[in-house]
Amino acid sequence: MPLQVVRVRRCVGFLRRKIRKRDSEFIASPSIENTFSAENTSNRFHNTFKAGVAFYGSLADQHSEAMPQNALDTAAQVKEPVLGLYGAEDQGIPVEQVNQMKDALAKAGKTAEFKIYPGAPHGFHADYRASYRKEAAEDGWSQMQAWFKKYKVLG
Repeated sequence: MPLQVVRVRRCVGFLRRKIRKRDSEFIASPSIENTFSAENTSNRFHNTFKAGVAFYGSLADQHSEAMPQNALDTAAQVKEPVLGLYGAEDQGIPVEQVNQMKDALAKAGKTAEFKIYPGAPHGFHADYRASYRKEAAEDGWSQMQAWFKKYKVLG
């Protein structure tokens, strides 16, 4: 079993124990490719995520043996609603990539929203890094909670 899948399963178990709601599976990740990968593998384990939130993360990684497909390649396979939170000044993830993902998901009829924070770099939610942007981080946290409430992950 791929290491990433093991990590996702462990995270889901931890979150289930913490929130004590076994019917509300979700994923919030600092990386959208992890969010999309987790969602696309969720059916393999008969788990269904109700929603996903990605705090930045590459959408168009180079193909390799370890990653034969990237998030853009698998957009049509996404089953759960996804919220993507991105920084406009992210040097590694151009806004153009975010727009490509938004378009790919829309073309496939998927439920997704993306918010791009002006002036925010990669890692804007990481309060232990110089890239932290308080306003964007706080709004992103609120957006995530609202998204999970909307899709009945949180009460």
